[in-house]
Amino acid sequence: MPKTNNPTSYDRTVDIVRSAIPRMSELKIPITPSNYAVWYEYLSDSNEALRLEMDALLSRDA
Repeated sequence: MPKTNNPTSYDRTVDIVRSAIPRMSELKIPITPSNYAVWYEYLSDSNEALRLEMDALLSRDA
């Protein structure tokens, strides 16, 4: 597996996994690769449309 030369990128991915797994578990969302991919993208703030939709869904279920 290739190593990243960018420690910031590595640290960011670690932060995302540390946020995603507990939140998914709290919401009883199965931690499958597909579900994790959605949460990774959501928490990385790389997709504004996804972020807005997830925020709306999560606030509705709160």
